[in-house]
Amino acid sequence: MKSFIELLKKALQKANICVQEAVEDADLTIVNTAISVAPQYDYVRVVGEDIDLLVLLTALASTHSNFFFQKCGRGKTPDSYYSTTSINHKFSNELLFIHAISGCDITSALFGQGKNKFINLFLKHEELLNRAETFLNPQATTEQVAEAGENVLVALYGGDPATQNLDELRYHSFVKAAAKTKFNLARLPPTTDAAQLHAMRSYHQVQTWSGNEKDPLKWG
Repeated sequence: MKSFIELLKKALQKANICVQEAVEDADLTIVNTAISVAPQYDYVRVVGEDIDLLVLLTALASTHSNFFFQKCGRGKTPDSYYSTTSINHKFSNELLFIHAISGCDITSALFGQGKNKFINLFLKHEELLNRAETFLNPQATTEQVAEAGENVLVALYGGDPATQNLDELRYHSFVKAAAKTKFNLARLPPTTDAAQLHAMRSYHQVQTWSGNEKDPLKWG
């Protein structure tokens, strides 16, 4: 595979096409490359199928009015076009946090808890957005990140972050579910330990997107 990439890279360069080879996160490389060349052009169009590209563009390049994202259609579905300035920026500062903790290409997702549920949670409980500030803080400690992440997940599963932790909520949810004829264990809240690891991984990814390198052995 590596040899094929090198062969393709040389062929494109020979055709006078600028090539950037991603070392880790290809989406971030694409977005950062687009941002770096934006001043040279009237507009920049990023083409792809991954909605992660639109999220990163909106979060990292929202001040650029000449950015457009083209999501390729399939079959009879036409291509879709988005401008980073036409999207509701209510959560613009917290967008990377919401994207990471709700699950993306690089972080795990919680079973049955989609992005819409996270968005609705923050619309209903805007005080939880304060927890996002911890994930945006490059100086945050593992303890602060773990606590903030658990608070958000407790609220997501219908608990009260002020009086409950995930282990308690998981137990009470199990007792209620066990009384039913059928239930899916995967829908139970995660354990506190699992949630803390998810929070730290999400923090690491948010910081990476923000250009702050963190030790993956500590956070990943």
